[in-house]
Amino acid sequence: MDYSISNIQNLLKSYKTRYQDLSDLLCYQEVMVDKKIYNAYLKEYNQLKPFIDCLEDIELIIKEKEKATNEALELALNEAYMKEINKVRNMLQKENFDEYLGATLEFNSIDRDLVEKIESCVFGKCVQEGIVASIDKNKLMIHGINRFSQFKRYNGTYKIGKNEIEICVYPIIENIEDVDLSNIKIDFYRSSGAGGQNVNKVETAVRIYDYMTGIVVTCQDERSQKQNREKAIDKLKNKVIELKKKELKKIISMQKQNAKNTFLGEYKSIEEIFS
Repeated sequence: MDYSISNIQNLLKSYKTRYQDLSDLLCYQEVMVDKKIYNAYLKEYNQLKPFIDCLEDIELIIKEKEKATNEALELALNEAYMKEINKVRNMLQKENFDEYLGATLEFNSIDRDLVEKIESCVFGKCVQEGIVASIDKNKLMIHGINRFSQFKRYNGTYKIGKNEIEICVYPIIENIEDVDLSNIKIDFYRSSGAGGQNVNKVETAVRIYDYMTGIVVTCQDERSQKQNREKAIDKLKNKVIELKKKELKKIISMQKQNAKNTFLGEYKSIEEIFS
């Protein structure tokens, strides 16, 4: 995904249009009486809300910049503007699930027969659509690009007859050790402190900024620019991997909590849920 400022601005405008449309849709009587449709619209509305808040802040900053009378104020507003843009970048990175190569559907119910019926239904649906899937205890792992995006709408609690079942949907990253370094900025600068003859004469120190995560790493341990660059990239990779692991844990925790708090309606059969 293109995380340039112009693309983010265009994306926020489209989000604003959709947010306004959803606001109207949630007031329609025919939508309000259909719990499944209403909950789907409400979920999307809530997901867009943080982006709209950022857009409002950005629009306010732009108005203030137009009225700025001194350079110091303009610099402060530029800094505030970039802070909001980077906040949107970070949210987009979390929402951009293209890197997730699959989804896990975890079923929680005291009725084992109900769990087995759901596993059978979803597994059968995957096989029918040519999706690779595997079952492990109360978990169904679905492999393939964007499968989390496809199945995350089923995250919630359902009632079938007298029984309730909680379905938690979260991403699985099969290649978490793979780090995309196509969107980084590398700066070279003069080392400071101990370092021999190169200190303050040759730009051997390295600073790398990762636009995707906002992580910044530096290295000036070696006398060679190439060696510092290699060490800095290794540091960046390790930090990005740790960040991915932390984000995945947060997503799993959030999805489990949302599943407990979100009731997605009553159904007569398992097939109705996944139709």
